[in-house]
Amino acid sequence: MEPDASRTDFRGRSMRQSNGWQGRDTLLAAHGKQRGDPMRGAKAITTAIEANQPPLHFVIGGDTFDLIRKKVANMQQDLDT
Repeated sequence: MEPDASRTDFRGRSMRQSNGWQGRDTLLAAHGKQRGDPMRGAKAITTAIEANQPPLHFVIGGDTFDLIRKKVANMQQDLDT
C-alpha cells in the first residue's frame, strides 16, 4: 500500500511531544491541511482487500499517485536510454 498524507492526528497532538528534530515545525504547520481524506482512504482499503483479486500495488491519494507516476516515467526514460 502506498498512502499519501491524510488528515489524521499523526501530524497533530503526537507530533507536539517530539522535540529537537529537523522538519518538525514544517509537519506541524501542515497538520489539518493534508489533501487525503482518511474516511475515503479507509473505504478504498476495505474495497481493495475485499476484491476477488486485490491489487498488488495500491495507491491512495493524489500526492502519492503523482509521485509514483513521476518515478515510473523516470524509470521508463532510463530503460529507453
